[in-house]
Amino acid sequence: MLMDSREENGKLVLCLEQERLDSAIAVDFKNALFSHIDNGQTRIVFDMSNIKFVDSSGLGALVSALKKIGGTGELCVSCVNPAVMTVFEMTRLNKVFKIHEDTDTAVAA
Repeated sequence: MLMDSREENGKLVLCLEQERLDSAIAVDFKNALFSHIDNGQTRIVFDMSNIKFVDSSGLGALVSALKKIGGTGELCVSCVNPAVMTVFEMTRLNKVFKIHEDTDTAVAA
């Protein structure tokens, strides 16, 4: 699993280089998120600009990370394409995650 990361405005911005956030990488993705959280990164922006497909395993990894952060920080997503947004809406996770149109807005929020 290839993932870019950078700090910007006190937030960790993560971006997967893969087009799919699915069962093939969900465990590694969750472990990477947990590692960042365990190292004190509790303000995270997940840039989904490369993601064209997400399944329940990928969503589960995001929800697990959000639960791990709890009330001590935030995990938001940005650049969600229409197909992936449909999955967020069908699962009602659009009510759980803050979803920003672009990463700059997410970082500034």
